[in-house]
Amino acid sequence: MSEMSEELIELPEGWEWVQAENLCQITSGYAFKSSDFCEEGIPAIKIANISYGKFLWKQQEYLPKEFLEKYWEFQVLPKTLLIALTRPITNNTVKVCFYPEDAPIGLLNQRVALIKPYNIYSQKLLLFFSQSDFFINQINTNLSETLQPNLSPQSLKQFLIPLPPLNEQKRIVAKIEELNDRTQRAKEALDSIPQLCDRFRQSVLAAAFRGDLTADWREQNPDVEPASVLVGESSNNLPYTWYFTSVGNLIDSLKYGTSQKCSYKVEGVPVLRIPNIGSGVIDHSDLKYAELPKKEFK
Repeated sequence: MSEMSEELIELPEGWEWVQAENLCQITSGYAFKSSDFCEEGIPAIKIANISYGKFLWKQQEYLPKEFLEKYWEFQVLPKTLLIALTRPITNNTVKVCFYPEDAPIGLLNQRVALIKPYNIYSQKLLLFFSQSDFFINQINTNLSETLQPNLSPQSLKQFLIPLPPLNEQKRIVAKIEELNDRTQRAKEALDSIPQLCDRFRQSVLAAAFRGDLTADWREQNPDVEPASVLVGESSNNLPYTWYFTSVGNLIDSLKYGTSQKCSYKVEGVPVLRIPNIGSGVIDHSDLKYAELPKKEFK
């Protein structure tokens, strides 16, 4: 029995907690020899292929075609659920995925397990459950404490899985897929927000310096002193009373930073460097300090 059994949540009426071995066929891969692998043949399903909800054709190796019959019990059919047994979790995410629907029959290598549910359990629902916190907690509880944390197939067989009625399983899968679609659409919309904000900010600035934002104010204040009074005659392509001028006419002074080397201190006069200049703000996260100038006494 899983060590999580004392922490079981109460299930809805008609549901049951069932050990994985009573719901699924769980098979661990075979330790093929390095000399068995060849350049073409039957795909070897290795741990490098198992990613987070996705199968990767990565560092692909193959086994002789005659191995398909010789090691028939390790055959991997399309749409079979696969899980990594070595480092099965990183960043609180399980390395579990389906073998692609359009892939040829493969052979299961060591440190990977296939999980094939019996007809009383939905394959998609099993995938969703394997990505849940409850499943992740069971993995963490049963991992070996080594430099390469391993999950044994025997421990996996003892995992507890909630079993809803079959018709309800189908409805749960449909609802999860609907919510996942909505989540993906929301994520895509949120990802586009920074670009939209940048474009909006630029359009606002462009409108501001065309005079569009204060057009109503100018109509209500026709007698305002024009900018030409400040620096000269009015320029073309600007609202009446506006004027183009150089930056030097608008500021008291413009100073370039010193290139003099100095040894930075933990306190003293703040030294503003290029990394400190952000978009509209001063970034103080990596602020350096120069030594305070010494006072001269007469």
